Amino acid sequence: MTALSFTVHEAPVPKARARVMAAGWSFTPKRTRDFEAKVREEAVAAVAATPGWRTDVDMRVRVAVYRARRAGDLDNFAKAITDSMNRIVYEDDRQIRELHTLLFDDKDDPRALVEVEPL
Repeated sequence: MTALSFTVHEAPVPKARARVMAAGWSFTPKRTRDFEAKVREEAVAAVAATPGWRTDVDMRVRVAVYRARRAGDLDNFAKAITDSMNRIVYEDDRQIRELHTLLFDDKDDPRALVEVEPL
């Protein structure tokens, strides 16, 4: 089985903690939800373009984040991306056995490059 890859042509957003309200309910900030939705959209298209893709195997994931400004931690960017691929690229991100992450600054073309390869 071959690797799949895709690019999210949008400023990456680090995973934000869910906000807990006084009534006891919580929500994920809109900026995070919107970015995760864009990652899911690109992941769905990549899986559709990769014949024979299986979601039930261990995976190696490579993520390159090109952020628009010097804000956000690499691990939080990666978390937003890997969580978004649950039930699309793999059943659960627990299947990730190897994770390579890179962080760059690019104010003119912020984006995230993702590559996933079965092990």
